[in-house]
Amino acid sequence: MKKICAVLMVVILLMGMSCAFAQEANEELPVITFRNMRLGSTVKEIRADMDLSLSKGNVWNLYDFSSIKAGRSFALEEVAGADEVYLEYDLSGVDVAGFTCSYGKALFFQPVVDGQLTSDEESAVLFGGFYDLFPNPEEMTAAEEELADKLTKLYGDAVTEEELTVWHGVDNVDIVMYVANSSNQIRLSYLWMDAQDAISESFAQLTQKHEDRTGNNNGL
Repeated sequence: MKKICAVLMVVILLMGMSCAFAQEANEELPVITFRNMRLGSTVKEIRADMDLSLSKGNVWNLYDFSSIKAGRSFALEEVAGADEVYLEYDLSGVDVAGFTCSYGKALFFQPVVDGQLTSDEESAVLFGGFYDLFPNPEEMTAAEEELADKLTKLYGDAVTEEELTVWHGVDNVDIVMYVANSSNQIRLSYLWMDAQDAISESFAQLTQKHEDRTGNNNGL
C-alpha cells in the first residue's frame, strides 16, 4: 500500500510539473490583439468598449486562412454562403504604424450554437483581420524592415514559415507578414488559427440548411 501511495505521489508531482512548464511556456508568448480587439471575442463583447459598424461578407472575397496569409483578396468564383457566415468591419484608410491602410478588414464569423448557425450579429466572433499597405516601390525594403522591427519589439522574435514572416501569440493567434514579389503590396494578417474548424462547421451547417427542403411546398 505504501508503495502504491508513493507511486501515486510521484505521478501527481510529475503532472503538476508538466502543467507548470506548459503554463510557463504559454505565458512566454505575447497577447496579440487586432486594433485593441481580442481575437475570439464576440461582437457583443467588443461593442462594450467601442463602436462597431458591420456589413455582410462579400461573396467574391476570399476569407480562408491560406488566402488571407498569401495576400489574396478576391475569388475567381463566387464563395457561396460567405454573406451568411461572414461579417466585416472596413478599415480602409486607417493608420497602421505610420502607413496608410489601402484596404483592410476586421473579420467575423457566425458560429454554430446548439446545432444551428446563428444569425444574431451580436454573437458573431472575431477570427481575424488584415491590412494591405502599398509603400512606394523604392521604399519596399525599408518599409518591410520597419514594420518587422516594430512588430518584433512588441511581440518578440518572428519565425519564417513557407516564406512568410510569422509572430506567434497566446491562444494560437498569429501575425503574418506577406510581402509580394511582383508588386509593392505588404499584407499584415492577424489570425486566430483555432477558428478554422468552427468556420468550416458554419459553412457545413449552412449547406445542410439549404439542402433541407422539408415542408417547402412552394408552387405545389
